[in-house]
Amino acid sequence: MAETDNIAKIAELLAQKLFGRFIWFDTGGWNQNWKCVKDDHVSKRRVKKAPKNPSGGGGSDAVESAANTSETDEAAKSVKILSHPSDVVFYYDEPYRLVRTYVNTDLKSYKKGSITSTAIASAIESLALTLECAELSEEWREKFVHDEKSYEIAGLLFIYNHDGEYDKDFDQILAKVNHEKLKIPKDSKIFIFGPSHIRWLDNIRHDLSGLYSEHVLPHEDQWSFYYPDLVRKKKIQDSGRAATLEMLSDPYIVLSYPSFESRSPGYVVYYRGSGKRAEEFLYLLDHLTHYQMVKSGIDIRIRMLAAEENAPAKFSRAVDEFIENFDGENSDLAQLLRAIKCD
Repeated sequence: MAETDNIAKIAELLAQKLFGRFIWFDTGGWNQNWKCVKDDHVSKRRVKKAPKNPSGGGGSDAVESAANTSETDEAAKSVKILSHPSDVVFYYDEPYRLVRTYVNTDLKSYKKGSITSTAIASAIESLALTLECAELSEEWREKFVHDEKSYEIAGLLFIYNHDGEYDKDFDQILAKVNHEKLKIPKDSKIFIFGPSHIRWLDNIRHDLSGLYSEHVLPHEDQWSFYYPDLVRKKKIQDSGRAATLEMLSDPYIVLSYPSFESRSPGYVVYYRGSGKRAEEFLYLLDHLTHYQMVKSGIDIRIRMLAAEENAPAKFSRAVDEFIENFDGENSDLAQLLRAIKCD
């Protein structure tokens, strides 16, 4: 039992460090259970059928018969759910809306062989019920919500592979989940971070710490994940500095920082692509220029943590093509694009 507890604790420690780096905060209540308020919330449980004992006697034969009962001798039984779990509830402020998002998080720590479509589907269904109930529960609100803010609730299923050996396509498992069975409240969302996704985010966490120790970045109090003003929405919350669930699900994660110690302000752009083709970077360069991030006096670093060896060379080729297709070699934009660092 102690070993199981320690394995679960690993996921807790990782989640706390990981999301703290992305400027999430936890509400302080870890591993909390709260009362279910939905009468139709039931779970299917496998129960052993009573063993047949033709002799009508008890004793060791009956005990052995029960012990050897196979799965074919099991039946599904609907059991009313009495409570829901919240392993941890994180929160952050939205950049484009005057809303605080609370992330009811289900932390799973599985070894390679336990990451199956059945296990994941069951975890998603359970989290969907939890999210549906949290939307209605006064107890949940009293435990986790700050009264001064309007809020929304999202669900996060965090699938950590504690033995580090899972190498399959997690998306194939998700494709087998029957989404029609999920009772997700209207306008609410569930996000699922599988083993490779968590590894990618944790690599970013390590890299940010390294850049800070090398004085490439200022103190983390001055960081802000970047949300440009869009056509139909502007950034309206200064407190909206965190990397939202949507950003953490995107192929680009962009950190913004001000000038410090005579260094220029800038951006660190984490790109999840492989960098196998120059065409990949044309989309990235278009993104940077479209949102007016490429400016004089602004440093830009593109960081690829799982790219192929020749990716920086492919990026340089993409810069050449981008310049040729737009303002030309002698333009100010060309000089700014060539100053972008790609590692």
